[in-house]
Formats: sequence, structure tokens, C-alpha cells
Amino acid sequence: APPPSSSSSSGTANNALSPSVSHTSTTSTTTNTSSSSSSSIIQCGKTFVRCEQDDKGVTVHFEDGTSERGDVLVAADGVRSRICAQIFGDSHKATYTGNSLWFGLSEAHTLDKHPHLKHTMTQIFGYGSYTGYYPVGNEGRLIFWKIGKTDEVRDESWELDGAKDQLIQSAQHVDGPIVDLARSSERLLHLGMYYRDMSIQPAWYKGRIALLGDACHATEPHLGQGANQAIEDAVHLANSLLEWRDDGKSLSTCFQEYQDRRAPKVASLVQQSHQIGQLEMTQNTYLAWARDNILFPYIFGWTGLLSRMMTKLWSENERDVEENVQKYLDKITSLQSSSSSPPPC
Repeated sequence: APPPSSSSSSGTANNALSPSVSHTSTTSTTTNTSSSSSSSIIQCGKTFVRCEQDDKGVTVHFEDGTSERGDVLVAADGVRSRICAQIFGDSHKATYTGNSLWFGLSEAHTLDKHPHLKHTMTQIFGYGSYTGYYPVGNEGRLIFWKIGKTDEVRDESWELDGAKDQLIQSAQHVDGPIVDLARSSERLLHLGMYYRDMSIQPAWYKGRIALLGDACHATEPHLGQGANQAIEDAVHLANSLLEWRDDGKSLSTCFQEYQDRRAPKVASLVQQSHQIGQLEMTQNTYLAWARDNILFPYIFGWTGLLSRMMTKLWSENERDVEENVQKYLDKITSLQSSSSSPPPC
């Protein structure tokens, strides 16, 4: 199968290793409601310490001693969300799957050494192991990954040398060029895989604080939906906040409507991704045989069931984002035409 197109919502993962992104597990981006220059609206490299809320707003305190205050706080700080932990405690804690993921990008012109991999996605399933790679971009690079069982709970790591050595050791017995790809990789990350059980997570918000993305519905990568669903969250939440500011709804009503619109879809995807992961990573001999000889080649291969399912999902993602972005833009246009000053957004 050809690699997924970067033109749709399904292609967001293609930019996941962009070197322009400053990554820390606790970086927060703040929007200050007080008067400030446009250059200070987005602040990077801030490490969250704690937050306090009252009936008029939320104050966030950072490790460098600074603080910011706003009308609401959106916690989009990932699977290990410190904001979520502070306001909900262990009730929203993500579950470790027992699997560890390496994800990397090869050096340029790698396809010159492996021309048979052009226009092809390769997936290799073993006993408790899942490896894959496919071409991306126009410089002959390959995106590659390996998922393996581990008893160690992994923290996120962007240290190339350590992750590379661990991947090479782990992939010695895997067919294909995965070891060569690891040796030549320019960017590589290593992290533990988590998910949140949506059936025991009662709320996505508390007071003036709302959760978004992995902070409230972390999922495993087997459906490639983590970034996509965070984008959809952001679009729906933006519309909800406009309704609060300009339609007279209470903030709790808007947050609840945001959760009601999003929770059923993400709960289904989290569950599906977990089930697919259990099948892909099984260490049961009989189930692995059925997977490799019946389920994948016949049901998914001959019938095209998986391809049709993913195409339908990506189309729904794209349609949902487009419709709700248009709804947001229409609302902004309406507010601008009815007021001499631009609306806060």
C-alpha cells in the first residue's frame, strides 16, 4: 500500500519528528488575556508547576517563577499531563501497555540502497513484536518503527545514541533493513505506550480547566489516530468557547457539550486501537498463526476490509475538521460584522 497522504488529517504524523518543535514532557503554551504584544502570546519552554482557579479565571505557575492568568486553561500536555494529575489525581492516570516504541526517520537517499521499498509500506509481525517502515518525502527517506514487549515503564526519550543502541539490539532477529535504518537514523525517539480507559474516566473538565488530546484520551498508535483526534478536540473546543463567550451559555455547559460531542468517537477508537494492538503484539502461538495465515492475508488482504475501514475513518476525520473549522470561521465573521472591534478568540 502507498504511504498515507500528508494532505489529509491522516497525514499529521508525517510531521511528528519536525526538528522545529521544541519537545519537553511538561512544556505548556499559554495565551495571556491581558494586554501584551503579539510576540508574547505564545511562550515555549515553560515547565508547569501548579494551577489555581477561582470563579473569575485560572492562574498557572511555572518552574521559572513566572505565572500567567486566563479565563480558562486547556490542558494539552500529553499522556503524562501534570495538569490532569493535579485536578483529577489518579482517577485519570494512563495505563501502561507493557510495550515500548521506537520511531525514527532514516537519512536522506536511503531508498537508493533499498529501491524495492519505493511506494510500499512494509509491516512485520512476530511474537510480541511489530516492525514497519515506508517511504516519506522526496529525499528518499523512510519512516520506521518497532514495538516490543518490555517490563520497564518507559519515559519519553529523544536521546538518539541511547535509543539507537537499544533498537539495534532489540531488532537483531527482525527480517528486513530495520537495523540498517536504525544505524543511519537522523531522528529517533523511544517511549512507553499508554492508553486511558475511557469507561472509568468520568470528566474531561473541572471548573475552568478542560483536557484535550492525550491528556484525556491517550491511545496506542495502532490506528494512527492520536494527533488526528487531538486536532478534532481543538476544533470542537474552539467552537464551544465561542458559544460561551458570545452566546451566553455557561462554561460548564459548553465544556460538557464539547465532551459529549467527542467522547463517544474517541472512546471507540481507543478501544479499537487497544484490541488491534493485542492482536499485533500477541505472544500466543495459535493466535499468531491465525493472524499471519488467515486474518491478515485473507480477511484484510483479499477483501480489502482494513483498507476500506481506514479510508472511511480518515474521510470522517477530514470531514469533521472541515465542517467545524467552517463553523468557527462563520461565527468569527458574524461577530466581526456585528461589532466595530474584533472578537476575542
